[in-house]
Amino acid sequence: MGDLAVKLTRLATRSLVATACLLVGIATATAEEFGWRGPDGKGVPDTEFRKSSNGFAGMLLTTSDPDWEAKWNTPEHVAPAFKEATTVRNGETVFTLVFLVNPKVGANGEVDVSCDLKVTRPDGTINIDEKNVVCMKGPLLGNPFNMRLAAPVLGFVGEDTDPVGTWQVDVTLRDVPRDVTLSLHTTFELLAGPPAVAK
Repeated sequence: MGDLAVKLTRLATRSLVATACLLVGIATATAEEFGWRGPDGKGVPDTEFRKSSNGFAGMLLTTSDPDWEAKWNTPEHVAPAFKEATTVRNGETVFTLVFLVNPKVGANGEVDVSCDLKVTRPDGTINIDEKNVVCMKGPLLGNPFNMRLAAPVLGFVGEDTDPVGTWQVDVTLRDVPRDVTLSLHTTFELLAGPPAVAK
């Protein structure tokens, strides 16, 4: 069975550049104008993997970058570029990153975002089902509209015994002070056979 594990990372705040990834509205946006925006600055509709509601936004990104953490932990003025992954083969690894924007500061002066993590194999069996995992908790540093990497990172290593096909990743983000929930969904395909050999 594949090694799909949850890794907790340090909380960080950054802007983000990624294949097929759109950036969040600028800090001057009002609550009514808040939402995901394309490179041209125009609003774009929500998708299964990228949503916003009542000033809170979340996004999932699956990447094959083994150095995703080093890319994220660069100086704030450097926007990391992640390679999006939609497929993986035995022996290869992909990581699903959870990003959030503008969590509300509660009466105690801290943000409180929890999440449920569920990964479903192609045969319908459950690989991971974790409830009320801490995604972000504590003081909010910097611009609230900066992109933030949530604590859980889902890492998957394809193994011979894993069922090939579509693996489903579902993350439910809850901004507790705001009482807003976002249900995010993405997939990746486990292909049969060994990794492709570079020529």
